[in-house]
Amino acid sequence: MKNILFVVDNLAIGGLQRISNFIGKELLKKHSVSFLITDSTFSVEYSGFNVIKKNTVISKISKRFSKTHLEFIIKSKTIVNSTIYNKKIQTVVLSNWSLFLAPLIRERFPTINIILWMHNSYEVYFNNYFKDYKRLLLESMKVSDKVVCLTNSDLRGYGKYSNNVVKINNPLTFDGSENKSNLQANLISLTCRYNIQHKGLDYLVQVAKKIPKKWKIAVAGSGTDEEIKGVKQLIKDNNVQDSIVLLGALRGEELLNHYKNSSIYIMTSRWEGFGLVLTEAMSFGLPIIAFENSGSNEVLDNGKYGIVVEQGNVEEFSRELNRMISDYDLRKKYSEKSLERVKDFGINAIISQWEKII
Repeated sequence: MKNILFVVDNLAIGGLQRISNFIGKELLKKHSVSFLITDSTFSVEYSGFNVIKKNTVISKISKRFSKTHLEFIIKSKTIVNSTIYNKKIQTVVLSNWSLFLAPLIRERFPTINIILWMHNSYEVYFNNYFKDYKRLLLESMKVSDKVVCLTNSDLRGYGKYSNNVVKINNPLTFDGSENKSNLQANLISLTCRYNIQHKGLDYLVQVAKKIPKKWKIAVAGSGTDEEIKGVKQLIKDNNVQDSIVLLGALRGEELLNHYKNSSIYIMTSRWEGFGLVLTEAMSFGLPIIAFENSGSNEVLDNGKYGIVVEQGNVEEFSRELNRMISDYDLRKKYSEKSLERVKDFGINAIISQWEKII
């Protein structure tokens, strides 16, 4: 048994947080698992976890990362290192903002096992989120024992800078195999954060203009008040109020029904680290249409298990969607492909890979 520490923002919402929670619960069966939480806004129970801190100081600093990098490093270094020392941590898993702490942890604890968990794509981290801190990210990769990425594309990208990169897919966290869709409803589903740029919701409203009037797109997800307001205004400005239904955040039975009661699942994201929602939807036997990005390419195996459309090509996306809408047999064909592919993301195989590096 090992003492493992995950440093995360919030275990309650979002793909990164949700998958950290899920992996942590599985590792808990054999190890002692702790979470250093940096956002005190979550409100769920963590049976068995040692939730060490809910520190709003780090959270606030990390949200202003580009302006207060030095302050961020100083404040978070003290808290993380003291946690490692006090809890006798043997393996620390860093993600998101905490990726940059690896050199400081290594300096204090030369023999600790440091794992960087890259929840987003190589292109997004190096050319967008952390483009001004590429040198620091490379330093973190250099001193880490393993760098975990999610896709073959990222294995090649991160692999340019480190020989310790491994690919471990995210596991299926929501299994709908006993609640398969009958593919008969005039409903298209999408699950995402209400972030227009990231999730391609500006593309979505254009696609919505071209679907038959009797069909609707149901969007489950959450966002800040500002994000929600922006999405509602976008829908209104494009006059697609009758075609797009915003459901808000769904969990449990409501989320199950969101997938089960639809006939097609679409993803309009500009980028995705993996596309966890794709595997969720596929477990219900939903046929998939997605814009090309590293996440959709990985899950759909470059179009083998779903329809992958050139990034941003709304016209082609609309053609493929309407083809799927009008052809039940085509929906059935891709439904079977979804059910076949989702078997590859079972938790047992994924956890066995984590056990090798923990």
